[in-house]
Amino acid sequence: MRPAQQKDVFDTMKSSTTFHPRLAEHWIHQCQSQHKQCQVRLDSPGFRPTRIIEVGKEFPPRPRLCLSKDLGHRKIQYLTLSHCWGTRPLLRLLHSNLSSMLDSIPYDDLPKTFREAVQITQQLGYRYLWIDSLCIIQDDSQDWVKESALMRAVYSNGLCNLSAAGATDSSKGLFFDRDPRTVQPVKMQMDRQPAWGSSMEVAFRDMRMWEKNIADAPLNGRAWVVQERLLSRANLLFGAKQLFWECRKHRACEMFPEYSSDFNSSFGAKNVKGNFQAKRTLNYKFNDLDMVIEQWASVVHVYSKGALTCKTDKLVALAGLASHMHRDIEVQYVAGLWDRMSFAWQLMWHATGPDSLPPEQYIAPSWSWASISRQVAFESGNSFSPLVEVLDVKVETLGEFVLLQCGSLIVVLNSSCESKV
Repeated sequence: MRPAQQKDVFDTMKSSTTFHPRLAEHWIHQCQSQHKQCQVRLDSPGFRPTRIIEVGKEFPPRPRLCLSKDLGHRKIQYLTLSHCWGTRPLLRLLHSNLSSMLDSIPYDDLPKTFREAVQITQQLGYRYLWIDSLCIIQDDSQDWVKESALMRAVYSNGLCNLSAAGATDSSKGLFFDRDPRTVQPVKMQMDRQPAWGSSMEVAFRDMRMWEKNIADAPLNGRAWVVQERLLSRANLLFGAKQLFWECRKHRACEMFPEYSSDFNSSFGAKNVKGNFQAKRTLNYKFNDLDMVIEQWASVVHVYSKGALTCKTDKLVALAGLASHMHRDIEVQYVAGLWDRMSFAWQLMWHATGPDSLPPEQYIAPSWSWASISRQVAFESGNSFSPLVEVLDVKVETLGEFVLLQCGSLIVVLNSSCESKV
């Protein structure tokens, strides 16, 4: 139970579909104009993705792929898209169609999620959209490695991330039909109470609303989405029943469009932003390194549960977030762990998810949590007393933070333990 908001920003809940441009515009404007923490850039403000989709203004849309270097020096604002690839074939950028896509992208050949993302970008008044499968050359391993290393910059410099939370694959779209009655809050007028001083209207809601609609949504079972959501300044989340919003300060939905503080306490570990402090930490320089490690452990716990189509992406799909943290704390990143920062404690991970077959290809050394295809958790740092001392740790990567080729670790028994033997 919570006090009802005095006035709904927009009466969207009578609609039989789940997208409302005016409400989304309100959230974006509020975020840009009132939230100081949302204006903190995680990367260079002059950054532009290597390739970007120009959506145009006409309808039906006539999108085309652009090379940022050909756009001059003007500042561009762009949106990004997070989506489940699924198993269905979808239009991808390849060497064979790169030239034709620079002229135009066949709109009717795009999967439904992409078409609707183009429409939303137009309706919100923006010109550019970034979609991974259309902006990275999918049959070029060198381009993929190069662009994967730029994920930090791509998502952190985007204006807003469109999250296809309720779709199992790109054929399902962002807009969903619904019964408007299912998103109507139940309101009740409460009689005057001494603590309130007057009567009050309260609204009742499902305390697991966010968990059911967002945390447990199909998209958040995908490992790649962890860094996409954490690095983005704001996320417009298209659930199956209603539209949700999250930025560094504000969480809301159609049912409670102004603000829902209850979402902060109901986020749980299943949500990629389950720990709000993990999101907040990204906005400031790191001072307490132990706290940073605990936050990283929380992220890894959520991330390791996510599915990966390509198992060798295990460290690649987290590379953008690792790159950002490395820039601020200036500590070596080794196979999903951080050198010289409670490293012995970081080795105390254990599997919590169901058994699965080990990866067929090499991903990480056995001492790294990334070496197994299961969800992991870390022991509580408050009760941990290391028995070993780490003397040396080394890894070799192909591209910074991207593909791991080999790794080694040397530890010795802690001197305090030796004296007891």
